Amino acid sequence: MDHIVSQQSLRRCQDQARLVIPELLTRMEEGSTNLRDDFYGYLSAFICSIYGHRPGIDQHKTNRDFGGAQIFLTLDEFSWLERWIQVRKSLGPKNDRVFITKGDGPVKNMVRYFQMAWAQMGLPGRPTCTDIRTAVSAHARNFHTTGTLALQLLLDKQLLALAG
Repeated sequence: MDHIVSQQSLRRCQDQARLVIPELLTRMEEGSTNLRDDFYGYLSAFICSIYGHRPGIDQHKTNRDFGGAQIFLTLDEFSWLERWIQVRKSLGPKNDRVFITKGDGPVKNMVRYFQMAWAQMGLPGRPTCTDIRTAVSAHARNFHTTGTLALQLLLDKQLLALAG
């Protein structure tokens, strides 16, 4: 990819995924069985666009060295996973992984599902999860300048003084 994915694209991805994910879950709860890959794509696009992490990756060097990535979800976002677990049970999973395939192996196409969702959202380019991780990192670094970090430290000190 020739350029970093824009903040606007990342925000549009998050906004659209927030709308589509509950709809996909509702349709799966009502019996549509062919939407699993779409759900994986939108969920991975959502998480990746915020944190730069790919969900469902457990055999990665970073994971082996540092452990799994922590993500923080709102109650609504967490409810997507709770609903997915219920849908997952109805699919007769052959393993205990959160993200399942029709067989008994791990999901290996998460990037393809992510790119499919990205295209369905009408977002520019065909970024990989690495492109998104680079963009999230660059935008965070550019946003959190020395001045904003110093202000945050000052606010933290004031909060500690008030609490103590």
